[in-house]
Amino acid sequence: MFDTLVLLRQYIRVRHLLRFKSRVELVAYQDRMLAKFFSKTLHKSTFYSAFKQRAFKHRALDDFPIMNKAKMLENFDALNSASLSLQDAMAEAEQGEKSRNFKPTINGVSVGLSTGTSGTRGVFLVSDRERMGWAGTILGRMLPGSILAKHRIAFFLRANNNLYESVASKGRIEFQFFDLMSSIPQLLADLHTYKPTILIAPAQVLGILAQAQIRGDIEISPDKIISVAEVLYDDDAAQISNAFGKPVSQVYQCTEGFLGYSCTHNRLHLNEALMIIEPDWLDEQKERFCPIITDFSRETQLFIRHRLDDILTRDPNPCPCGSPEMVIKRIEGRTDDVLVLRDLAGVPQTLMPDYVTRAIAACPSVLDFKIEQNTDDELVVFLLASDKQLAKAETIQTLAKLFERHNLRSPTLTIEEQPSNDPTQKRRRVVRAKNIGLPQNEFKQKGQRK
Repeated sequence: MFDTLVLLRQYIRVRHLLRFKSRVELVAYQDRMLAKFFSKTLHKSTFYSAFKQRAFKHRALDDFPIMNKAKMLENFDALNSASLSLQDAMAEAEQGEKSRNFKPTINGVSVGLSTGTSGTRGVFLVSDRERMGWAGTILGRMLPGSILAKHRIAFFLRANNNLYESVASKGRIEFQFFDLMSSIPQLLADLHTYKPTILIAPAQVLGILAQAQIRGDIEISPDKIISVAEVLYDDDAAQISNAFGKPVSQVYQCTEGFLGYSCTHNRLHLNEALMIIEPDWLDEQKERFCPIITDFSRETQLFIRHRLDDILTRDPNPCPCGSPEMVIKRIEGRTDDVLVLRDLAGVPQTLMPDYVTRAIAACPSVLDFKIEQNTDDELVVFLLASDKQLAKAETIQTLAKLFERHNLRSPTLTIEEQPSNDPTQKRRRVVRAKNIGLPQNEFKQKGQRK
């Protein structure tokens, strides 16, 4: 009963109460919540209570150190308030993935793992209260219609977690986890029988389901389709939308929290009513940035000025929904997805992944693709095509024009056939080898809140 009340309270709060008339009103609210968070929560973390300076609750957010995944894992034991060690948390999460039983908790705390796209798997902790609060937030932001209506949610993911199960068995909401470690034919058969009203899956999985719908292998008509866990590319969104006759919404969720959501006008907003997100600008125009998050809604695992490597593109146009929360035009990928190529003078320069993916996706014969940069002057392009020779020619010509437009030397291009996508792995269309560093002074950390 208590869990249900927590969920419903947060649902009502997010759905109906956390509405702000202006950016000024939103920032004032954030300041109040941050002061409350500092006063009631900071002392629970030995990492922050160990600082010798004046009490943090009286300090500005800028005074806190900027964290990242490596620093978080290094200080994991001191950053969480549940007295859990990284070793124990990792062992519990890995055991859950091996057994495919994601129910167990440690001292009432649920443990989950990220997919480890960057090479290191992140760990997240949530208490029972936080789980229900998260469920209320997700339902408040994303549920079509009333929470009292009947909904059947199909959730495709590589690993389940108590966090996701929180939305089940509350009123008239049903939840079914579709394990991507199972065979695709079996998943399609189960989905066809289940007939979800809400379909949630990574973008590439939604693409597989869209193709199955077009072939007639499944026949479903969800009221809402939500892409999670991967970059949603424009060509994928168009294919999925055409197959199901519905726009594709997004939930921007990661180890560090619930960062963004699509509003009723299907524009992606940052979840600034529950956290502060400082843009670490990557360009002088202040269009692209890496987010630095401070989540004042979590108490078990603290995320204060935690910098992500995701590259977000700001949309300067106000949203018709009226929310002053920042609108994101697109999530481009990670800083590891940025290509580093030489300009005409031989100086290394960065090329954002969005330029590359949009250019190749526009080639008529290309069905799917992936680009790998393994050396300074060579790119390997993997293509899935309707016509291999035509796609190869289109791709070479398109990339040559792209490099010329950005005043870059054309690297050596190797074109190969793309193997089938593995839905159990997060898809990345652009990947740069770790030994190829970004140019000096590129992507300097300089978070700015306002």
